Amino acid sequence: MEQTTALTPKEIGRKVAAYFKEKKISQEEVAARLGFASKQVVANQMSGKKFGRIVAAKYAREFGFNEVFLLTGMGDLFNPEPENELHRLRVENKELRAVVLSQQETIHNLTSRP
Repeated sequence: MEQTTALTPKEIGRKVAAYFKEKKISQEEVAARLGFASKQVVANQMSGKKFGRIVAAKYAREFGFNEVFLLTGMGDLFNPEPENELHRLRVENKELRAVVLSQQETIHNLTSRP
């Protein structure tokens, strides 16, 4: 449901945190997927620190969040449907690539043995 009045940074953080909790995604995993060295940046956002443009863009690209919502508290938490579908396809592609790379490594290890 689209937000018609701006949420505070704390309310934005709560909504994002609730999504990750529902999906059982830890702050450590979020930090790793966003390329952060530690979970502290993620913890700061969940506690109400304002999202900066670069960080909001990373959340949008990796998880499908609406960047405008993260920055302003206005609109929907997630991008409109076509963007979410594109995000879903990107995630599936990453997961498939990881499986293929793992299988290639296994094959290499099996064929490299004396």
